[in-house]
Amino acid sequence: MEEREPELPDNPERPERPERPKRWTEEEIDYLKENVGYRRIKDIAETLGRTETAVTLKFKRLKLGKTRSLSGKITSGELAQLLQVDRNTVKGWIRSHGLPASKKVTGHTRKYILISPESFWKWAESHRERIDFQKLERNALPPEPSWVDEERRNPSYCPRIYQEWTTKEDKLLAELIDKGLSYRDIAKQLRRSPYSVEKRYHRIKHDTNYYKGTKPYAIKKGERLCLRRDTLSGD
Repeated sequence: MEEREPELPDNPERPERPERPKRWTEEEIDYLKENVGYRRIKDIAETLGRTETAVTLKFKRLKLGKTRSLSGKITSGELAQLLQVDRNTVKGWIRSHGLPASKKVTGHTRKYILISPESFWKWAESHRERIDFQKLERNALPPEPSWVDEERRNPSYCPRIYQEWTTKEDKLLAELIDKGLSYRDIAKQLRRSPYSVEKRYHRIKHDTNYYKGTKPYAIKKGERLCLRRDTLSGD
C-alpha cells in the first residue's frame, strides 16, 4: 500500500523571529552620558523604556562603567586617606564648612561623595588652619597650588584645643565685627581659628546679653552689635 505524504496547511505558520534590539538614538546616548552615576540603572531604564540589561550593556560599550573616574574627581574617603584624617572629618567639612562635593551612584546602588581637586584647593586656601599639609605628599593631589609648599614650611594648621571664651574676648569680637573685619583677621588678633571666631559670633549674636536698643540683637545690615554694660565687669 502506497504511503501518502502528510498534507501541508495552505498557510504554514513560520516560527516568529526574535525582535531585533531597538537601535540607540543619539538623544538616548546623550542621556546616558549625562546621567551616568547620578541616577540608578533601574531609573534610567524606566525613563528610556529599555531593560536594565540593555542599559548596562550600553554603558559597557560606551566605556561608562567606572563612573567615579569619569570626571577626574576623587571620593571623600580617598581625600581623607591623602590628608591622613578620618573620613568623617571630610564629611564634616562638606556638611558644616562649605567644601563643595557631589553625590554619584555607581551601577545599581552604591553611592559615593565626589570632590573635584580644583574645588578642594580653592576651598583649602581659605581653610588652611584645618589641614596639616605636612602630612600630604607633594603633588599627590594635582593640580597642587604654589602656596601649599609655603604651608608645609610655615603651617597655619591649628589642632583643636578648646579654650573658653572670656567676656573681654566677646566684647572685642563684637567691636571687630562692627568694624567690618573678616573672621580670618579677627582670628589673628584673638589667636583663634577663623572657624572658632565664626562659630562664637553666631552663638552670641542672639544672646540676651547683646542688644540693639531694647531688643535682642539680630543681624541686619548697618546695625552694630552692642554688649550690655552690666556684663562687662568680669572675664
